[in-house]
Amino acid sequence: MHNLYPEERQQWIDALKKSSPENSLPNFLAARDMMDQANATGALAEIASAANKNFNDYTRESSIGLEEAYLEAGRTPAEAKALGSSEILLPELAPLKKLGAELADLAEQYGNAGDAASRQALLEGVYQMGTQLRESGKQGTLLNSLVGLALQNITLQRWPEGVPAELIQGSVADQLAANRQYRQNVRANAQLFGQWLPTAPDNEIVAYYDRIKTFSEENAMQWLRTRHPEFIPSPSTR
Repeated sequence: MHNLYPEERQQWIDALKKSSPENSLPNFLAARDMMDQANATGALAEIASAANKNFNDYTRESSIGLEEAYLEAGRTPAEAKALGSSEILLPELAPLKKLGAELADLAEQYGNAGDAASRQALLEGVYQMGTQLRESGKQGTLLNSLVGLALQNITLQRWPEGVPAELIQGSVADQLAANRQYRQNVRANAQLFGQWLPTAPDNEIVAYYDRIKTFSEENAMQWLRTRHPEFIPSPSTR
């Protein structure tokens, strides 16, 4: 939707808002468009309106559709599940990460100009967007979680000293440390996956991808760690 039929983009965003009112995705897409039009106030308003929603990019539905297509084409269940998950595209994530970076840059400009209220509103908006992406990753893909984490870090690294961080659990330093640990864990899990997949039996491949669709990619990775501790990389190799 980002590049196809750009003249109809707003129409599609409005339709998604109407059909899925609890989904923050169309609000974030609208915010991206607002920033492209140099309308930071409008972008922040879209993010604020998504405060009590959940982010859903329909990854699970897309994966199931691709899996069914590969099965119809004669692939084995293991091949269909692996291909169905691996070919999912998430084109909205890079523009949303860029949106967060631009809003954080603008927040810094406001802060330098002495407008602390606008700076804080922008930083909290970016952090909220990052948190929603991370929460969606708990039911979906790790990539959503990692982009959400990046948005949180963009905010935390610019958080002004002495300003209460009500959206953050603990201190800014504690949250940054927790985010670094989470990223290290994801990197270790990726190494484990790379060791396991080339020789994995079909029944395990099927079980792994079924867990992704039923629970999340993070849950499937934890299942894999429990099942194959021999593939867990040592701290020195992470």
